[in-house]
Order: sequence, then C-alpha cells, then structure tokens
Amino acid sequence: MAIIIGADATGSKLKDVVKDFLVGENFEVVDVTKEGQDFVDVTLAVAAEVN
Repeated sequence: MAIIIGADATGSKLKDVVKDFLVGENFEVVDVTKEGQDFVDVTLAVAAEVN
C-alpha cells in the first residue's frame, strides 16, 4: 500500500516535510505533484491515483 500525496505551489514546502518524514518511516510514497498545477489539478491527480 502506498500513501499518495500532492500539493500546489502554496503547499509544496509542507508536502516535502511530510513526504520526507513518511519516507524516513519506511512508507511507500507516491507524489503526484507536477510543476504549474493548481489546487484543483492536484486534487484530481490524487483522486485519479487512488482510483
């Protein structure tokens, strides 16, 4: 099982902190963040990966 995360430009720094912690705890992390995405794009990318 993987933990799926993503963030727009505003939440990118916090996402990186959370991702580093999860990886350090040996969780599999899938980051769907892409440059230039807004909140809606990231939300849809996370939902698509979950499906």
